[in-house]
Amino acid sequence: MQLTNGDTDVHKKFIRQLNNIMTAAPNAKIEVVTQGMGIDLLKTQQNPYEKELGLLVNKGVQFVICENTLRQREMKKDQFLTLAGFVPSAILEIVMKQEAGWIYIKAGD
Repeated sequence: MQLTNGDTDVHKKFIRQLNNIMTAAPNAKIEVVTQGMGIDLLKTQQNPYEKELGLLVNKGVQFVICENTLRQREMKKDQFLTLAGFVPSAILEIVMKQEAGWIYIKAGD
């Protein structure tokens, strides 16, 4: 799944959708690729969703942050929750997942 939206209301709905998926299909493999303003979902400062994100990680959901976005926004990795990983390029990560047979879903728009 790709998240590019930085709106906290969108984040709340997105987290609910992820929980719904994991409830219906507990063995689902989900990677959330964040880029642009979507990386704000994973910031450490004043994050109202940290607990819910941790629970999703415990259920097997992976969250990654685009390093290109970090450079563009002049942000550092230590500004983000430790539960998140990093990828050099969000678009490249999505393309590689699709080539490996993963399904692409754009979330939060």
